[in-house]
Amino acid sequence: AFLQENLGEHTAPNSPLVTVSLNILHADLWQHWGQQPSLVLGHSVGEIAAAYTAGILTVGQAISIAHGLGVAMQSCTGEMVHTELRRGSLKEFPKLGLHVAAINYVIAKGDSEECDLLSVTLCGTSAKDYLSSDPAAMQLRPCHPWHHPEAPVPSKLPTGAAARIPFISAVSASQLTELTEDHWQRWQRSPVRFAEALCLARDLTESKGSAARVLEMGAHPVLAAAIKATFSDGLRYACSMRRGERAAPFLRQQRAGLGVGFRRQLSQALQGFSFGGRELCHATSFAVQGIASQQLVMLAEALRPFFPGLAAHDLYRFSNIDGLLDWGADEMSETFSPPKTVKVQELHFEILACALRFPGAVDTPGAFWSMLLKDDQDAAFAAAPKEGPKAAFLQHKFDHRTALTAAGAAGVEGAEAAAMDPQHAFALHLAAEMWHDAAEAAEAAKAEPERVGVYIGAWQPVVSDTRASAYAAIGSSLSALAARVANAYNLQGPAVTVNTACSSALVAVHQAMQEARTGQLSFAVAGGVNLFGEDMQLFKNLRRAGMLSASGRCHTFSALADGYVRGEGGALFLLRSAASGHSMASRAQLLGSAVNQNSTQKPMSSVDPLAQERVIRMACASASITTDSLTAVELHGTGTPLGDPVEVSALARLGCAVTMTASKMHVGHLESAAGAVGLVKAVLLCENCCVPSFKIHGGLNPQVLAAMEGSCLKNPGDEAELPAGDFLGVSSFGFAGSNAHVVLAPTPSTRACPKYEAEAWEPAVPLRQYEQSVVETLSTTSPRSLPSQDQAPFSSVVSNGNRLFSVAENEEADAEDVNVSSLSFVGSAVLSIVGGDAEVDVDADLHDLGIDSLGLAELLGLLEDRFGQSCISIDKIIEEPTCRAIVKSLEESSSAAKVEILAAPLVPKREEPVAIAPATPSVAALPPASSPAISVATQDPKQL
Repeated sequence: AFLQENLGEHTAPNSPLVTVSLNILHADLWQHWGQQPSLVLGHSVGEIAAAYTAGILTVGQAISIAHGLGVAMQSCTGEMVHTELRRGSLKEFPKLGLHVAAINYVIAKGDSEECDLLSVTLCGTSAKDYLSSDPAAMQLRPCHPWHHPEAPVPSKLPTGAAARIPFISAVSASQLTELTEDHWQRWQRSPVRFAEALCLARDLTESKGSAARVLEMGAHPVLAAAIKATFSDGLRYACSMRRGERAAPFLRQQRAGLGVGFRRQLSQALQGFSFGGRELCHATSFAVQGIASQQLVMLAEALRPFFPGLAAHDLYRFSNIDGLLDWGADEMSETFSPPKTVKVQELHFEILACALRFPGAVDTPGAFWSMLLKDDQDAAFAAAPKEGPKAAFLQHKFDHRTALTAAGAAGVEGAEAAAMDPQHAFALHLAAEMWHDAAEAAEAAKAEPERVGVYIGAWQPVVSDTRASAYAAIGSSLSALAARVANAYNLQGPAVTVNTACSSALVAVHQAMQEARTGQLSFAVAGGVNLFGEDMQLFKNLRRAGMLSASGRCHTFSALADGYVRGEGGALFLLRSAASGHSMASRAQLLGSAVNQNSTQKPMSSVDPLAQERVIRMACASASITTDSLTAVELHGTGTPLGDPVEVSALARLGCAVTMTASKMHVGHLESAAGAVGLVKAVLLCENCCVPSFKIHGGLNPQVLAAMEGSCLKNPGDEAELPAGDFLGVSSFGFAGSNAHVVLAPTPSTRACPKYEAEAWEPAVPLRQYEQSVVETLSTTSPRSLPSQDQAPFSSVVSNGNRLFSVAENEEADAEDVNVSSLSFVGSAVLSIVGGDAEVDVDADLHDLGIDSLGLAELLGLLEDRFGQSCISIDKIIEEPTCRAIVKSLEESSSAAKVEILAAPLVPKREEPVAIAPATPSVAALPPASSPAISVATQDPKQL
């Protein structure tokens, strides 16, 4: 607080205290990074900190000296001036009331030494007369005449000990091994001979045959010119602060400028760095070393002293310590080729029409625009049942009966319709509405069917009817979904169902654009669909993987972010290639697109900010624009604690002042149709030339704020105008690493369709008011359907029907018996996750056994299936990740169930590790008391 309040203050006694403190802190920081100085020197007050760094003074002595000198000068007011003078003219001083306070450096060599042009600092009680006589002079900020020959001096100041590092004093311009008793008094009343001291430092450094590396510790690089003018061309220079610059990125940039020498020394300083009791390998990714995504916040905090400004989302960009060591260097060297000049009008798509069905009774683009303008974040979730999964359901459920009706309208009836995945019928229904919206454009497309392609994203089949049928193979296959639409409307171009999970719809649009650019297409039907069906197993699997929100909301950008909420619905667009020769009114222009894949990630579902950044750059290049031309971006924005910050961090590196917006807080995550939702919204933004505001419940995620720091990004949630001609982006990322981005622009007003107007819209059911404290956990099974412990059969079955344990019928079973049976269950659960025939050492680290972050989520699910919800947490498992420690934690929990002993009485607990080996599930092989370890029977892992 003292430094923050007084930084920039030039009044004694605080000013020397601030200067010395900052210099000491920076010196310690650089040494913490492995930069051990071969010599030190300081300019003016900086000499106090230099004496500390050399080992002459302690921190307390340095602060005492700074305070003593400051108090002495407090009553001595005056002024200081900087100017440029020939060395020969210095003999004229004192002059006009000013004395020489410092000779800083030689600006330019003259024909003789007397003609050298010097940087000089003058001091005195008043500089007015001198300033009027010297046009090159400039008054400085200090309000005391430091180094004046008549300056007051304190009586006694500490002298410290002998120097441990070579120390050059600018008072005498010589190397000192210790300080005399009158050193600081002479310092107060003598000119600073910094130019000579700097030359001595140069000579000592270059005499060793190595290039100089000079680090400046002050609050601003005031000595940079002196250092660069004095040292040779091989100099490596870095400073610690600069006014107006954010500290962390500035330091990273300065460190990178020091080259491989600094990197090597920082790497050495990090040798032995451990996390979670394990020394980290620099070249191996954090995930491979057993650090789960849940631990990245703690890891970032532990590494931040070595890497300024490090946040958890950065650990997705830099997956190991070697990557972090290059942080800053990549920013300095990274260049991107400008987009090639192409005729955009020949390559882009026109968006002619669309049809949609979203949660919240949103059945038209106008209804969606009305929802966005009202910022209604409740309607889409109002239809969710009180029990069961929390999701954004369609208000009017598209079930099997509705599907039969929609299929019949498209000419698919009888047994074929009955065997069809409802998503086929849903796509047919959307296609019919899209043709209706397209009006005359529909006739133009159908007139050349061989030049119309169909590209639809879909990812999970929802057929629950397993009855045999000759139509079932094709009817249940999503690969036939796009072909179904093509077949119904005699469209003879490519018909492709795209499945890249959450990016499916936008990848479908990209594929359509690529085909159009080859000249194969004139029109395309593109979009995505997503329905749930009756099977809730996918909900359970996604919840177990830790992806779904326990609060039942997509808290995009929010501090409440806890996962995403599944949503059902879809949208289809009619697109026209601008090179087709047709002239039609359109709603927006689709200018460019790109798709790429994440790099190697563990687990595969981890986000990759480098790939996200790259795909946006590629899409902009495809649209023949630069990234700084983007004015708004519709983010993927799933509302996960680290997913949102990672996506924002990728945008921050693009250097564009974009408005960030998203849709999942309004309609949920429509998964394979999510990109279509973003594209509909982008069309509406283009038509209305504005981005509606939205509330971020719970406040902005601090990690999102950290990712935005230092960038041009605008705060999400704020309303923004979009001038005509602006460019918008839409992102969509698949959870297996397939990323997509498209770039749009408004259609020129001369040929734009009448825009979709906001409609009078009210959801069909009462809305639940938003509550910030919503924490209802997504339930995989109604609590009433779970048998009580009293009702549980002797043999209970856990996930997938695998019998891993036996529930005790005898409620009086001994506690130690519970321990053995629980240990058997936990070991079996671990074995079911990692597989193989090897024994499981119950005292081994779970990571060493092969458990990664998704494995932890699966293990937690198995434990909760057996011992009840909240029996243990991921954090508790990570604290001591062994089977034995998990059992101990379960025993302490009130939800831990007792289990039956299936074998002989227990032997006393021993210190040796306990091994769990595959065995027959109904037999527990217990060794005699003299055996070195206890083997607990588990089920054959091959059966798991």
